[in-house]
Formats: sequence, structure tokens, C-alpha cells
Amino acid sequence: MNAIQKYVHGLTDLHKQVDELIDSYQTAITIEVMDLYKRQINYNSINRRKIKKLSALSDALYDRKTGPILIDAVNDNKPGSIGIEIEEFLYSDKVNAVVGRIFEAYLNELNNIYKLFFLNIIGSTDPKFKLRVHFRMIESKYLTNYSSSTGIKYKPINWKTSGSDEYACEPSGLDYGDLLKESFDSGNALIFTANANQVKIGPNKRWKDFITISLKKNWNTLILANLVLPVLTFGVSVTDESGQSLLKVLELFDFSEIVSMHLDQYRSFLDTRINDISFISALT
Repeated sequence: MNAIQKYVHGLTDLHKQVDELIDSYQTAITIEVMDLYKRQINYNSINRRKIKKLSALSDALYDRKTGPILIDAVNDNKPGSIGIEIEEFLYSDKVNAVVGRIFEAYLNELNNIYKLFFLNIIGSTDPKFKLRVHFRMIESKYLTNYSSSTGIKYKPINWKTSGSDEYACEPSGLDYGDLLKESFDSGNALIFTANANQVKIGPNKRWKDFITISLKKNWNTLILANLVLPVLTFGVSVTDESGQSLLKVLELFDFSEIVSMHLDQYRSFLDTRINDISFISALT
């Protein structure tokens, strides 16, 4: 009950921190994409047409409601149209590379925010207690020429810890199976100790329990051969029983919806002309 109380009371501050983080990343992406476009159009002199291009691109990046309207307004479907040029630019590999790199940094900072939130819920004073929070994604090599139904692996995303303590080893790669698959197929967060019959390989000597969340959202779904797979997964590991109250609370209150919401918020300002396929390509 104490963990539930801390979870509920801490959610408002958690959302506020993530909102501020997303605002900073929207600004970072906009600045980098604008600078990239300036270099592309050789922005070494100011004229009316270049100012119009930059204005359209800026609105497209900042406001997903008015951005498409503005692009459509300047898009006369003729070669050289500003609208067509900007649309092609937003779909380009260069922009996707920027989006992917910054998104990985966002996930790392999101991990740190979650970690502090979770530690407050647990309230453990045991110096031996450790907590690990991480995202994994499907390895990119499986996105092309895939025909087998086995051996798909997931790798940790740009995993780092904040502060000076090295309290957690880097997450290992995982095969698609066990709780990873069960979580995605069911759409539920699954705790190891409550679902041990669905796991072939359990926690190691250091990590005694964990929760697995495979986000079942359209933008996080990939079809390979005859398989439907998640692109991103999320997990929390604890070293002893003192952290199990946290895992139970995360399952009880369906923390997967919180993670999905924070990723949807991040995606929302990319929805102007960067679609889900481009988003997935950028990640992988």
C-alpha cells in the first residue's frame, strides 16, 4: 500500500519532468533539421524564397496541425514546388538519421527519469539493492531478407546510467521468445516470478526478478515473414525481494500505458510528414 501511495502521488511530477524533456528534444530536433536544410539549400544569402522555405519547414516541425496545411498551401504539385521539396526533405535518410540519433538520447534520459521515480517508490535503504531500467529494440539486420521464424534478437538501446555508481551491468541481447513474446501477444506487462512457467531462461544470480513490457501499439509493430513483432521493449530488473513491490505496482497500474504515452508525445511532433515507417527506420 505504501508503494501504491508513492506511485500515485509521484505521477504528476513524473509527467511534468517528461513534458519538459520532450520540449527540449523538440527544440533540439528542430534546430538540427533546420541547420541541415540550410546547408542543403546553400543558405549563404537571404532572399524571399529561402525565407518562405524555412518558414514552412519550421511550422511543419513545430506544429503538426498547421504544418501540413502550410505545406499543402505552398505545394502546387509542380517540379521545384516548396511544398514538395520540404516533404521530400522530411522523408530523407539524413533527417531520419537525426531523428534516430536524438531519439536514442531521449530514451536514455527517459530511463534516468523513470529510475529516480522507481527508487522513490521502493524507498529502500539497503545499499546492496540495485535497480535497472532499460529499453531494447529489434536488431536492424532482421529487417531485410528475413525468412526464418527463429533467432530474432533484441539489443539494449544506447544504455547508460546516470551518476557515478556502476550499480547495473549493461542489459544483454535477448532472443524473441519467453516473456518478451508473451507480453507482446497478450498486451500485458509480465513479472518473472508470477509467470515463471512461461520463461525458459530466468534471472541470473544478480537480478532476482524483472518485469517485461512489449508495447503493443501500431507504431511499435513490425511484420516479418509470418511474425508480428514489437520494435521496442521496456524492462525493469531488481536484485532482491525489496524491489518486488515496485514490479507489482507497475503491473497493477499498467505502466506500459505510461511508457506508451511518453513515446507517443515524443512522436507527436514528428507526425507532420515523418510517418511510422520512417520512425522505425530511424530507430533501427
